[in-house]
Amino acid sequence: MPLNQSYDLIIAWDSIFHAPLSQQAAATVKMCNLLTPGGRLLFTCWAYEGKVSGKMEGVFFEYGTLGYQGYLDIMNEAGCKLILLEEDQYSSGHMVFIWQKV
Repeated sequence: MPLNQSYDLIIAWDSIFHAPLSQQAAATVKMCNLLTPGGRLLFTCWAYEGKVSGKMEGVFFEYGTLGYQGYLDIMNEAGCKLILLEEDQYSSGHMVFIWQKV
Protein backbone atom coordinates (compact mmCIF):
# COMPACT_ATOMS: atom_id res chain seq x y z
CA MET A 1 0.00 0.00 0.00
CA PRO A 2 1.27 3.50 -0.71
CA LEU A 3 2.82 5.01 2.40
CA ASN A 4 2.54 8.61 1.22
CA GLN A 5 -1.21 8.96 1.75
CA SER A 6 -3.71 8.58 4.58
CA TYR A 7 -6.42 5.97 4.98
CA ASP A 8 -9.85 5.95 6.59
CA LEU A 9 -9.55 2.23 7.32
CA ILE A 10 -6.66 -0.21 7.62
CA ILE A 11 -7.30 -3.91 8.22
CA ALA A 12 -4.51 -6.19 9.40
CA TRP A 13 -6.38 -9.42 10.18
CA ASP A 14 -4.09 -12.29 11.22
CA SER A 15 -1.10 -10.60 9.66
CA ILE A 16 0.87 -8.37 12.05
CA PHE A 17 2.16 -11.31 14.09
CA HIS A 18 3.93 -12.62 10.98
CA ALA A 19 6.27 -9.59 11.02
CA PRO A 20 9.48 -10.07 13.00
CA LEU A 21 8.78 -9.47 16.68
CA SER A 22 11.43 -6.73 16.79
CA GLN A 23 9.54 -4.76 14.10
CA GLN A 24 5.96 -5.12 15.31
CA ALA A 25 5.85 -2.02 17.50
CA ALA A 26 7.13 0.21 14.69
CA ALA A 27 4.76 -1.39 12.15
CA THR A 28 1.80 -0.85 14.48
CA VAL A 29 2.69 2.80 15.07
CA LYS A 30 3.12 3.28 11.32
CA MET A 31 -0.38 1.96 10.70
CA CYS A 32 -1.77 4.42 13.27
CA ASN A 33 0.16 7.27 11.65
CA LEU A 34 -1.27 6.40 8.23
CA LEU A 35 -4.85 6.90 9.43
CA THR A 36 -6.82 10.04 8.70
CA PRO A 37 -8.20 11.81 11.79
CA GLY A 38 -11.09 9.62 12.91
CA GLY A 39 -9.80 6.74 10.76
CA ARG A 40 -9.99 3.19 12.08
CA LEU A 41 -7.49 0.36 12.36
CA LEU A 42 -8.72 -3.21 12.79
CA PHE A 43 -6.13 -5.84 13.62
CA THR A 44 -5.70 -9.08 15.46
CA CYS A 45 -3.03 -10.57 17.69
CA TRP A 46 -2.64 -13.21 20.36
CA ALA A 47 -3.22 -12.28 23.99
CA TYR A 48 0.13 -13.54 25.21
CA GLU A 49 3.57 -12.09 24.49
CA GLY A 50 6.33 -14.05 22.80
CA LYS A 51 7.24 -16.27 19.86
CA VAL A 52 5.32 -19.33 18.76
CA SER A 53 5.93 -21.92 16.08
CA GLY A 54 3.49 -24.22 14.38
CA LYS A 55 2.39 -25.89 11.18
CA MET A 56 -0.26 -24.81 8.75
CA GLU A 57 -1.15 -27.21 5.97
CA GLY A 58 2.07 -29.07 6.69
CA VAL A 59 4.32 -25.99 6.45
CA PHE A 60 6.37 -24.99 9.52
CA PHE A 61 6.38 -21.29 10.44
CA GLU A 62 7.14 -18.98 13.36
CA TYR A 63 5.32 -15.90 14.49
CA GLY A 64 5.31 -13.63 17.50
CA THR A 65 3.19 -11.13 19.34
CA LEU A 66 3.67 -8.29 21.78
CA GLY A 67 0.54 -9.42 23.61
CA TYR A 68 -2.60 -7.38 23.94
CA GLN A 69 -1.16 -5.20 26.72
CA GLY A 70 1.86 -4.36 24.57
CA TYR A 71 -0.38 -3.19 21.75
CA LEU A 72 -2.56 -1.20 24.15
CA ASP A 73 0.50 0.69 25.38
CA ILE A 74 1.92 1.27 21.89
CA MET A 75 -1.30 2.50 20.34
CA ASN A 76 -2.22 4.80 23.21
CA GLU A 77 1.20 6.45 22.88
CA ALA A 78 0.76 6.70 19.09
CA GLY A 79 -2.45 8.70 19.40
CA CYS A 80 -5.05 6.05 18.69
CA LYS A 81 -7.87 5.32 21.11
CA LEU A 82 -9.29 1.87 21.67
CA ILE A 83 -12.82 1.34 20.35
CA LEU A 84 -13.06 -2.45 20.75
CA LEU A 85 -11.00 -5.23 22.30
CA GLU A 86 -12.56 -8.66 22.18
CA GLU A 87 -11.47 -12.27 22.22
CA ASP A 88 -12.45 -13.59 18.82
CA GLN A 89 -12.01 -17.33 19.25
CA TYR A 90 -13.07 -17.96 22.82
CA SER A 91 -10.41 -19.53 25.04
CA SER A 92 -7.81 -19.34 22.27
CA GLY A 93 -6.34 -15.93 23.12
CA HIS A 94 -7.02 -14.56 19.61
CA MET A 95 -7.73 -10.85 20.18
CA VAL A 96 -9.47 -8.34 17.90
CA PHE A 97 -8.75 -4.61 18.22
CA ILE A 98 -10.42 -1.62 16.62
CA TRP A 99 -8.58 1.66 17.10
CA GLN A 100 -9.52 5.19 16.08
CA LYS A 101 -7.04 7.95 15.27
CA VAL A 102 -7.64 10.98 17.49
